[in-house]
Amino acid sequence: MVPLIDMREIQEDPKFDRQVVNLLRSKDEKIDVRPLIRDYLAALGGIHERMRGRWNPYLNKWEMSIVSAIERFKAQCGEEKSIVGLAALAKEDGGKISQEVPLTTSFIEYRTGLEAQAPSLSTLARRYVTSEGDRCL
Repeated sequence: MVPLIDMREIQEDPKFDRQVVNLLRSKDEKIDVRPLIRDYLAALGGIHERMRGRWNPYLNKWEMSIVSAIERFKAQCGEEKSIVGLAALAKEDGGKISQEVPLTTSFIEYRTGLEAQAPSLSTLARRYVTSEGDRCL
């Protein structure tokens, strides 16, 4: 299946952005959407990589704050093995709890797993997946 843009249809639609229509006008009457989607996702991946680069200097400190809080809890409550329900609380001046954040390492593990799966998102436009070939793996 190949998703296509019908240029005739979007040219006739007054709600469709004219700048986009003009950018696509030089193309064929039917445009394969897959390369456009790859380019778009690669651009999003590039933004994501830049954000990773900005956050990386702080991530270790943030993650160690969570891990050390969990370790302090376990040291003080030695017989309690589970951290289910453990949370960091933000209190207002009057003592009222204004925010509660669960303390767990699952978010850290999830993030590092995602980073390992997709270390370079900006090259997405140059990659593709296919089922064509001599044999399926």
